[in-house]
Amino acid sequence: MYANTTLVRRREDLEKEIAQIRKELARMPKGSLIFNNNQLYHQKVKDNGERERTYIRQSDREIAEKLARKAYLRTALLDKENEKKCLDHFIKYREPRDFGRLLDVDSPYRELLVEPAWDREEYDRNPDYPENLIIPTTKGDLVRSKSEALIANALYELNIPYRYEQLLETEFYPIYPDFTVKKPGGNKLIRWEHFGKIDDEEYRGKVGRKLVTYMASGFVPGQDLIMTFEDKMHPLTIGEVQAMIEHYLL
Repeated sequence: MYANTTLVRRREDLEKEIAQIRKELARMPKGSLIFNNNQLYHQKVKDNGERERTYIRQSDREIAEKLARKAYLRTALLDKENEKKCLDHFIKYREPRDFGRLLDVDSPYRELLVEPAWDREEYDRNPDYPENLIIPTTKGDLVRSKSEALIANALYELNIPYRYEQLLETEFYPIYPDFTVKKPGGNKLIRWEHFGKIDDEEYRGKVGRKLVTYMASGFVPGQDLIMTFEDKMHPLTIGEVQAMIEHYLL
């Protein structure tokens, strides 16, 4: 027997409802309600099997209401009895199979059935200055700044997959965007660069050269390249990060 708690409870409820309907039907007048040419008739079956119709006058509306209620209850009874019969059969003969166990972590089938999450796959990362990867993120990555952690955590909390500093080959030189983000609902990849020292002149020069490389490689700011900026007087805020995500990624 398939002991599904929800189905068993529904069957118990049906048994109560059926008993209640039968109890009410037993109190109803004999016969049925007939509509003919916009007239109401009370039809009864005699002992000899013949049918007898009696016109229901306006003053006898109460009997018409009871007969209408009787018709409604009989139809409801048939429906609930049918539902209970189906449930009885299902509960008796249903044999569940634990197919979910094939996806368990220790199942040999899992590797063949489950495609690895894109953001968890191996990829070429930025090999430069690994000692600067010191800020932990909610996802478990290590990033280079608190602002990058702010972006990473916001993406992770919204279930938006990303890769940190994944290699991007260009015809000029390789780039490692801060974030390669897969836009929800498809496979479009968007690069997110955060420029965190924009008040530094030498840094601004590097930013300019990097942006030229992006655009020469076909990237269009606002479409497949988004950017955030900050300086010492204007640090990146969570509000700015959320606004960028809402506008470009959601």
